[in-house]
Amino acid sequence: MARYIGIRVLQTIPVVLGTTFLIYGLVFLMPGDPIRAMFGNHPPSDAAIAVIRHEFRLDEPFIIQYLHFLYGALTFDFGKTFQGREVSDVIATSLPITAQLSFLAIFFEILIGIGLGILTGVKKGKIFDNTVLMSTLVIISIPTFVLGFVCQFLFGVKLKVVPTTVGVYVDIQHMLMPALILAGVSVSYVIRLTRSQIRDNLNADYVRTARAKGLDNKSVILKHVLRNSLVPVVTYIGADLGTLMGGAVVTEAVFNINGIGHQLYSAIAKGEGTLVTSLVTVLVIIYIVANLLVDILYAFLDPRIRYNKN
Repeated sequence: MARYIGIRVLQTIPVVLGTTFLIYGLVFLMPGDPIRAMFGNHPPSDAAIAVIRHEFRLDEPFIIQYLHFLYGALTFDFGKTFQGREVSDVIATSLPITAQLSFLAIFFEILIGIGLGILTGVKKGKIFDNTVLMSTLVIISIPTFVLGFVCQFLFGVKLKVVPTTVGVYVDIQHMLMPALILAGVSVSYVIRLTRSQIRDNLNADYVRTARAKGLDNKSVILKHVLRNSLVPVVTYIGADLGTLMGGAVVTEAVFNINGIGHQLYSAIAKGEGTLVTSLVTVLVIIYIVANLLVDILYAFLDPRIRYNKN
């Protein structure tokens, strides 16, 4: 196991390097001058702009800027934003907010997605199964920002059961609706995936054997069918953690959440290459760690999976 984890960690190095290089290059190639854009319609003199560009190393070639970023990342010094704020402070402030939102969304994926997936898989072809299946298709077909605005108007403005925005109030009450909206599409996929796996495993030979030995239906489902069915579901949920962390831009914009997504969008609009690359690097590392944890969980969910010890 230790050797396997070590190999996976080493494999992350080229992934992180390639991702940061690509993102930094895309930001570097963006048209316009971010320093002039920062001052709007009242730019300072050319001499002052040159001083600011030199301070942020924007007057250096791309490869020099990128190597300087890598050196700073290795020493945990990501530099400063154009407003003079430490990038590490931006990450430390916004990451916990997005993490809370994403983990709450993952909780709903597990609770609602797996729960309804099991029920629909067992109740094959019944009214409940068909109703849930049609509901997931509707949710998948609706864009996130549309679903967010509709829920804001219905549950926040009309019914007044949940707050319409988050703002500075980062708690469960304010995060509940954004987390449900963020998890909406993923919950639908988890329901359909769990349902499909449950139905496939119910028709497997080992299930017929277990029932022939006298096991009741509850024991067959909980001890055999569910355990084998969760392997692909766990894969999806683990990979979805990184996707939710990076894909919360729309949800954070709709509900006024000052998380990683909001900071990433603002940094791209301002052309802050260092901040954009730093945020993306953090998201890439989270995505890689989530997938590594999923691989390790395989051995506990499926006894047939064993890691090479040679």
